[in-house]
Amino acid sequence: MINAYVILAIAGPAVLLLFFRSNAALTFLSLCLGSVLAHVASNDASQLLGSTSANGQLVNPMLVSVGLLVIPAILTALFMIKSVRPNRLIFQVLPAVSTGAAAIILGKQYLSLSAQDQLSQSVVWQTVNQFDVLVIGLSALFCLLAIWMQRPKHHGDKEDHHKHGH
Repeated sequence: MINAYVILAIAGPAVLLLFFRSNAALTFLSLCLGSVLAHVASNDASQLLGSTSANGQLVNPMLVSVGLLVIPAILTALFMIKSVRPNRLIFQVLPAVSTGAAAIILGKQYLSLSAQDQLSQSVVWQTVNQFDVLVIGLSALFCLLAIWMQRPKHHGDKEDHHKHGH
């Protein structure tokens, strides 16, 4: 059953990103930014949230870490809805799948120990985990390529002159 959850965690974001034509490359990079935020700022953010709560209770640092990990990616995906032209959607497939895979790789450490243990039993996770460095590295490369390919044409480009009859 856990294999189905892992597959859903990888495929779900990919399907949503492609369906809404959100920029998956920027979403992946936002997830990476969230990972840095979770690593660097989760303890301070937990203390700050705890000090501002009505009863002064500490906020679960793991929940704060998960929030810092995924909120930048979620916001990017939402703000980037319909930002990819349909004819360019093919360039978003690998970044979209990479986003789901990276979310699991980066987020596993914030799960409870029992959830981490269950995840470790999954054949799909074992495969993803075996190639985690390759997944993250190639995903970053695919995302950068997708972003670089979106570079707008400048008015001085030859293609522009042909379109306007110059």
